[in-house]
Amino acid sequence: MDAWTETWLSAEFKNWNLDQILPKVYCPMLILHGEQDQYATLAQPQRFAELTRGEKQLVIIPDCGHFPHFEKTEIVLQSIQLFLKDIE
Repeated sequence: MDAWTETWLSAEFKNWNLDQILPKVYCPMLILHGEQDQYATLAQPQRFAELTRGEKQLVIIPDCGHFPHFEKTEIVLQSIQLFLKDIE
């Protein structure tokens, strides 16, 4: 675990982000994020939705942490089904 945290908290990564890459993404994107994610802020999925160019949907899942597919399986499956219907 230290290798992960030491890498992301190092000076080399202080200004690293995906802002220049995200506008090049044109594929449909379903962005799922737990409202109480203990590892990421809401700013991250909101940035994906803001900067990507393809069809997209941002779903913030209430009462959910970092693992929506385990914590709120039914909501995740419903979100996927609706998204796939919308992009047909």
